[in-house]
Amino acid sequence: MQIDKLYHFIAGMFIFWVASFFINYAIVPVIIIALLKEIYDLRFKRSYMCIYDIIATIVGGAVMGVILNVL
Repeated sequence: MQIDKLYHFIAGMFIFWVASFFINYAIVPVIIIALLKEIYDLRFKRSYMCIYDIIATIVGGAVMGVILNVL
């Protein structure tokens, strides 16, 4: 189960990295995509909406934001 959170973390980093080429506040698409993915799971996969997946995705984006601003 923990590998799933790692995938969300890496996805958040990737989304932030790509969005940073186009907009200044790249964390916004990370948040939107994280929420939409969980809503998709809830509605179409008949799964549950996991708040920890959302948090892992957003934290990944935030970490990438720190990395890009430090380098």
